[in-house]
Amino acid sequence: MRRLLRVPVDSWVDARNVAEHLERFLWRGQCNEQWPLETSIERAATRFGMDRELIASQEKFILKRFIRRACYISEANPHDSDLFEWLALLQHHGGSTRLLDFTLSFPVASFFAMETADSACAVWGVDVAPLHSAFMEKYEKEIGSVFAGHELNDAIAAFVGSILQSQSEYPMPPGMDEDLDSVVVATPIRISERLAAQHGIFLVPLKLGRPFEASLKSSLRCPAEARWEDCTAADVRGVDPHDIAIIKFVIPRESCSAGLALLAEANVS
Repeated sequence: MRRLLRVPVDSWVDARNVAEHLERFLWRGQCNEQWPLETSIERAATRFGMDRELIASQEKFILKRFIRRACYISEANPHDSDLFEWLALLQHHGGSTRLLDFTLSFPVASFFAMETADSACAVWGVDVAPLHSAFMEKYEKEIGSVFAGHELNDAIAAFVGSILQSQSEYPMPPGMDEDLDSVVVATPIRISERLAAQHGIFLVPLKLGRPFEASLKSSLRCPAEARWEDCTAADVRGVDPHDIAIIKFVIPRESCSAGLALLAEANVS
């Protein structure tokens, strides 16, 4: 059974030593361990008391306004039809979107967790392999073939773009929003210098009516009854990594300075 592990550690080094053995994982740092995995568009909807069914239309509105004004930001903008790249650019400039930033680098995620922490912080890890497998099984007919590596990313990116395009139409084509309760992993085909430097990648919910974490757990094939388990770093070393769907390292505030110093020595800053 796929497991959800919460791992309090005494130091960043303890977390790093475990993370080194989790090769298939993507990472995200959050400066408060109480925060859930939640997209910026979800947080904005909660802040303003918006019904979940209206989140997608609000994202369309924000993106359209951004595209109309983007000529004042850069002359090298995406093609009008590449909504995934536009959404990534909007995210880069602080807009609220469905994209959730992750990275291939545990040290980079750790830096973002510890840099501004004023309480215990968290580094989240998500096993990417089941997300790719679920995508291929569910949408192989739509993408027309089986891919791997960069080709798989580009196929997913193109599929995300087509979904965003269909969801931007008024009204949406019949049937297009059915069976889209999935989270996929991809970067746009063109990425920014900042995203490249941070080894960045996005987790993207295809549908916005459900909380991100719920869709993610479903895509990772976690049983509905799966619950978070508190686990020590030593115990995690005895767990088969393939059994871990999500892992959350909790780093105490008093250990962050030492962790940041080690990251600085490794030129992560």
